[in-house]
Amino acid sequence: AENHGRYKLAHRGEDRLVYVPADLVPTVRELMAHHPTGTLIRNERDKPWTEETITARMKSIKRAANRAAAERKVEVVRK
Repeated sequence: AENHGRYKLAHRGEDRLVYVPADLVPTVRELMAHHPTGTLIRNERDKPWTEETITARMKSIKRAANRAAAERKVEVVRK
């Protein structure tokens, strides 16, 4: 359970390579300076995202998108 939520090759001790678009490099460097270890992308409370918080946020976004679609009388995103 220690590696739950980590990428699938973590048990090999390999670093994970993530490609970042050039226009986002300054933002990522700022995040790296602020969080030298651990998760870079965090929520508004400066906590790492969890599976539950990501799911809750996506549901919230979906509800908002469906409300906006209903107001405009267009097809909803997904029920």
